Amino acid sequence: MDNENGRKSLEQYINLPDRLFSTFVEEEYEVNKGVYNTIDLCFYKNGLHNLLIRR
Repeated sequence: MDNENGRKSLEQYINLPDRLFSTFVEEEYEVNKGVYNTIDLCFYKNGLHNLLIRR
């Protein structure tokens, strides 16, 4: 469900499939998939294994 501004809630973005989430990150924050994956891998290697927490 979209909010009053016509945008998805943060929870809805977090639960998107990976491809759609990385597209959202690129459009919203101008972080490309390569940078996003590098950051995600760093979090994972440092013990943040839960995907919802990393996002």
